[in-house]
Amino acid sequence: MVQAVAQFASSRAIKNEQKLWPDIQHLLFASAEKIFTKMTPEDYLAIDETLLKEFRAPTVGKEGFHILAMLSRPHATGEILLKATDFKDTPLLNPKYYLEDKENTDIDVIAEGWIILIYFNSRCN
Repeated sequence: MVQAVAQFASSRAIKNEQKLWPDIQHLLFASAEKIFTKMTPEDYLAIDETLLKEFRAPTVGKEGFHILAMLSRPHATGEILLKATDFKDTPLLNPKYYLEDKENTDIDVIAEGWIILIYFNSRCN
């Protein structure tokens, strides 16, 4: 369950005169298990539980939060392909994260998003 959202314009957006159209998004959500819903972080993050087990081990049973940086307007584009003629079959998804961005600016923008998070975290201590 997302608790808060913040949006920022990256230096790329400002350079392209799009400072009123943010392209970095930060999500803040509770990490304490089942506080607000019956869902665990594995449910709402849609990540396999085995991938999160080691990462989450120190926080299980404790209250806390997670912050995530993401691109709101990536330049890279992926594709959705049908794997069969039956439309009910699950399609093949290839997001091509960072691969189709000719100028590599998506990497710079997501790095900028994490730098902002690190800055805010350093101000909280």
